Amino acid sequence: MSRSYAQLISKHSICSFQDRGRTGFQHWGVPVSGPMDIRAWELANALVDNNGNEAVLEIGRNALSLRFAAPAYLGMVAGNDEVTLNGLTTPFSQIKVSKGDVLEFGYAHHLHFRYLAIRGGWQGPDVLNSKCTLPALGLPWLQHGAVLPFNTSEIAVEEDHREVLYSPVIPDIPVVPGPDFHYLDSDRIQNLLKKMTLDHQLSRQAYGLKEVYPISGYPKSFASVGSFPGMIQLTPSGHFYVLMRDAQTTGGYLQVLYVPSSYLSVLAQAMPGSQVGFKLQSDTSF
Repeated sequence: MSRSYAQLISKHSICSFQDRGRTGFQHWGVPVSGPMDIRAWELANALVDNNGNEAVLEIGRNALSLRFAAPAYLGMVAGNDEVTLNGLTTPFSQIKVSKGDVLEFGYAHHLHFRYLAIRGGWQGPDVLNSKCTLPALGLPWLQHGAVLPFNTSEIAVEEDHREVLYSPVIPDIPVVPGPDFHYLDSDRIQNLLKKMTLDHQLSRQAYGLKEVYPISGYPKSFASVGSFPGMIQLTPSGHFYVLMRDAQTTGGYLQVLYVPSSYLSVLAQAMPGSQVGFKLQSDTSF
């Protein structure tokens, strides 16, 4: 097996490597990271018969182009008609590329995060048992000119192109009370259970909500406590933020609600400016 690469040739593109995440280091202040949509990530890896933790390229909404320096077998999770190979639209989720081929993901209209797996996985450096991109650990975002290494592998002639549709429905998101839930009065709880609007500036750190619901009696000071993906924080100004995969590991805001991990991937695919609903569950419902 030899090493080859693909090069990121589009300008103004940013993407990242994501495996299952970097667990066990939160006490050092290191985020968990990992794919924003774990189900789409698993599907991309399955399309090329990868094992359970190969690094996949996570692509946001902006267009992105890659030129391959060697043949490769790819698995893709993206919206319909958003991917082209050498300028021609490909509807397939499994494709073979040749040396010199250019694969392009157009601007996303259906999924907030798309995924590109390669047989054998993308080969970035391991830091703290993970290839997940995290600039604070010396693993920068992948931008124009970046070289993405991979191991070349034999591609069987009988491996055909296949199409897999991935179109998650964004239901009302179940939430359970967080450690600071008691600060919410009945009016604030009812407001939260209405449809709320996602901010236009969403990131792998947090998803903000546009609606503002200040509370009386917000503590002037309190001890910082551990936080993790899925926690919904409430700021003194009344803004709500859902912590996502690259969230900080300690928090200085009230943690009033929690989105179970199985639903955080669903929320991650909601588009900026779209409306989402929450439904309160008891913590024994999961």
